[in-house]
Amino acid sequence: MLAAGNGSRLLPFTEHCPKCLVEVNNKPLLAHTIDALETSGFERLIIITGYCHDAIHRFLNNHQTGLEITTVYNDRFSKTNNIYSLWLAEPWVNEPFMLIESDLVYEPGAIAGLRHPDRIALDRYNPSIHSGTTATVTDDGFLEKLYINEPAPVDSTACKTVNIYSFSLDSWIEICSALNSHLNAGQLDGFYELAIQELVESGGIRLKAIDFSNFFWDEIDTVEDLERVKWRYSKQPELVHNAT
Repeated sequence: MLAAGNGSRLLPFTEHCPKCLVEVNNKPLLAHTIDALETSGFERLIIITGYCHDAIHRFLNNHQTGLEITTVYNDRFSKTNNIYSLWLAEPWVNEPFMLIESDLVYEPGAIAGLRHPDRIALDRYNPSIHSGTTATVTDDGFLEKLYINEPAPVDSTACKTVNIYSFSLDSWIEICSALNSHLNAGQLDGFYELAIQELVESGGIRLKAIDFSNFFWDEIDTVEDLERVKWRYSKQPELVHNAT
């Protein structure tokens, strides 16, 4: 779980608080994630921390969980991006795993398909609420391309990345090699999706799409996103019970 960023777009909620501890439905996002992981049978959680990392430690010290939780501190969080945070996980990951970002809410059952390796969670792209990286998928249901700093072609069926992936150990080895190449070139402020896209294009990894379009999920980057998520809870009371 990548949780090192300072969440500047979510000010003032992140003025003294990491984004993963911002509350949704009276519970921090990190607590939602922990509950979902436990419900889905995960046993270990590695959190890459950075901004306000002491607050995350305090939360974990007071939160009851059956997960084995390890924190890895990115002491360069203010000058790097998530490509560097993911690279820091290399010594700690020696088995198939799920990669997740810290600003998500979703139904616990949504991540069941990510218990299988080499998957990517995707939703139908909705420009009225989605921003950031999009993707296209092959006819047989595999990731074709990520569009990180560019729009998907207008004649394509674009999907929105949910920012949840799963990887086999073989894929992780390939990803670590790609991450190392970027970092050795001084590209510490990029996105880890760049490494994934390069490997997809070269055939180094192959990711099957998991359809999130029928699940409740959302991403909170801005104050507007947070208000939208709160509105969704208020309009759909069943989400309070079903969503993490």
